[in-house]
This record gives sequence, C-alpha cells and structure tokens, in this order.
Amino acid sequence: MTRCVRTCAAALATSLVLSACVRANSQGAYTIQAANVLVRARDWNGLLRYATAWTKAAPNDPMGWFYLGNTYGIGLKRPEQAEPAFQRAVALRANWPEAWNALGMVSVELKHYDNAVKAFTRATEQAPARSNYWNSLAAAYSYQNRLSMAVQALEGEERALTANSTAAEWFNLGNGFLTMQEFQRAAGAYRRALALNPADGDTWNNLGALEGALGDTNAALADYQRAARLGNQAGANNYARVQQAVSAAQRTQSNDPLQALWRSQAADAQYRARQAWQERLAAAQN
Repeated sequence: MTRCVRTCAAALATSLVLSACVRANSQGAYTIQAANVLVRARDWNGLLRYATAWTKAAPNDPMGWFYLGNTYGIGLKRPEQAEPAFQRAVALRANWPEAWNALGMVSVELKHYDNAVKAFTRATEQAPARSNYWNSLAAAYSYQNRLSMAVQALEGEERALTANSTAAEWFNLGNGFLTMQEFQRAAGAYRRALALNPADGDTWNNLGALEGALGDTNAALADYQRAARLGNQAGANNYARVQQAVSAAQRTQSNDPLQALWRSQAADAQYRARQAWQERLAAAQN
C-alpha cells in the first residue's frame, strides 16, 4: 500500500504542469509558462496571487481558473475554494477531462459525492483510456453505497488497462474488485500486477487471501510463503496461521478451523484493500 501511495503521489507531483499544457494557449499577460515556473518552485502563495490576478483580468479564460483550483486544492489544501474554481473552469471549457478529474478529486475530499460522480463520469466519457479516472469513479460510487455502479466502473477501468499498464495500475484494480468482494476478478488483477512486478509482497499476500477464500489452500500457502520471503510480515503471519489451521483441521477431521480462518483473512485483505483505495485518492489530492 505504501508503494502504491508513493507511486500515485509522484505522478501527481507533475500533473498540474502537464494538465495545464493540454490544448492550452492562453493569450495576453498571463501564460501557462509563467504559471508553471511557480508550480515547479512550489511557490503556492505566489501562484495564488498570479492565478487570482489572471481570473480577474481574464474571467473567461478557463486556464486561470484551472490554476486557481489546483493552487487551492493541491498547494494550499483548501478544497472548499478549489471546487468552485474547477467548476468555473469546466463551465468555460466543457471538453477537458483533466479538469473534470481534478474537480472530482476535491469533491471527494469535501464528501460531495454526487458532484464527484458527475465529474468523474465526464472525465471517463472524454478520456475512456485513462484507467485512473475509472478507478476514481468506482470509488466515488462506493462512497455512495452504489455498489453495482462501482463494479461497472471497475469493469471500465479493466477495459482501459493495456499491455503497457503498470503493476500499480493492476494493483489498484485488484484493490477495487476486492473491496467490492469480486474475488475472482481481484485475483486476476493481482496476478497481472505480479507478472509485471513479482517482488511485491503486499500483492502476494492479498492474492493468498483470495486463493484461500476461493478454496485453494495449497496456492494460498505458496502465495503467503512468497510474500514472507520478500519480507512481508503479514504474509509470514498468514502463512503460519494457515499451517496451524490445517493441522487443527486434520486433528479434528473438520474443515471448520480452516474455513473460519479463510473468512477472517479475506475480510482483513478486503479492509486493507479499501484502505489502499482511499489512500490512492488521498495521494492524488496532494
């Protein structure tokens, strides 16, 4: 989970600069080039002054509002002021998936989940190949307890992933499916992640819990053992517990101890997946 958060945070560190350059050619005294100098310097107070002056001098230029939203949302941690700035930006330029996604992020932070769903939906409609937009839409649906819609959004994310997708992207998808108790799909996503990065103990541990829940004790033990060898303490603990439960099942000639353990480990994996999912969104807001 920590690895995933670091990956997402690193990607977002440059998002303001990159997004601002998309089909943008602001004219006049205020330019994206000048604003990006302040972004790279992380001079958020300077950027606030610059973006505020920009929106006053050119109130119909969506780029000024986009920078103002990012300044409040990413730099100054004031989402309540970022949300209306992003709303103004997309009102002026409706076909702008990056801005819709940014609006969704601050709406999630404010727990304005209806706004978040609308914003992420527009982002996925305009950029269906961006898997992270689908993942965020699924999370927003889950916060509304609209679980069938969350699964549909995760299916959209799965379609968006390609041979060039990263292990972290497949891991995020696995966490989403696991949170929704879609165990087979989650296991498939984790296997894709491990094919790209077999040295990730968290993924092996989560896969082990799913293998057990799906009835394959030997596969679960192998996954947990792999996680333990990579230094994953949760995997080592789970491996030991499964061995103990197998011994207890053999002594009592009952599968009850093992079945109870699988339910417990699956629930624990689901909890950790939900936490990682929420951390991904939190990282994207930093």
